Amino acid sequence: MRRLPKTVEEWMALPELPLGRYLVVNLGAMEADVSLCRVAGVQGLPPKKAESERGLAVRLPNVTVDDAGQPRVYRLPLDFGPVVEAIFDEAGRWHAAGRSLLPCHYSFGVRADGAYVIPDGAQSAMPAMKH
Repeated sequence: MRRLPKTVEEWMALPELPLGRYLVVNLGAMEADVSLCRVAGVQGLPPKKAESERGLAVRLPNVTVDDAGQPRVYRLPLDFGPVVEAIFDEAGRWHAAGRSLLPCHYSFGVRADGAYVIPDGAQSAMPAMKH
């Protein structure tokens, strides 16, 4: 298993998760300075609005999936950042109630209105994020 990324370069070095269905065992995101992300060539950043972006951060999402019994860490496109955050928040609520949300099978996809993740048994994507 690769370790979780600590730098933008480590995040960029992770393989990108192909869209599909996976047994997710962990997920998260690291915050990084937008200017460092631009220098590293991170795709999907918002357009530059000011001369200085000092202090502005972006979340770089990652997911750990079960791959034939072995945990594998992948990066996710930035569009998945809000979705990962929503799942992470929900997992926290479940943990506080003495239950566990992960591991769980999720389907990852993208449609016209943004990235989505659907847990097995759900009726619709949660949440579809517009960008």
